Amino acid sequence: VRRSVVAALPGRLGGPQLRIFRPNFFMLAVRPGVPQPEDTVQFRVSMEMTKVDIRNYLEKIYNVPVAAVRTRIQYGKPVGVSLTSEGPASRVYLTCREEVLWFDKGQIV
Repeated sequence: VRRSVVAALPGRLGGPQLRIFRPNFFMLAVRPGVPQPEDTVQFRVSMEMTKVDIRNYLEKIYNVPVAAVRTRIQYGKPVGVSLTSEGPASRVYLTCREEVLWFDKGQIV
């Protein structure tokens, strides 16, 4: 037992690898269909993300003060004559506690 503990120390052969956690989520800032208040930003996010995931993602990684997270599901629409369609996506309306400069108005998708 003692031998395996010594071999597992960092820097030794067979030691544990350093790992970086990167979530398999995406967040895309989109232009809202109707005008929103200045402190609200709309995102298109992965369907697997919950409100808690979104809040933690923005607060921990980007240091954005989040006041409220509202979500809705936007179902896909058929594209042209073919049977392919855009998959459903979750839309998030994020309200910030402070004014945050996200991007220029011309850069929104």
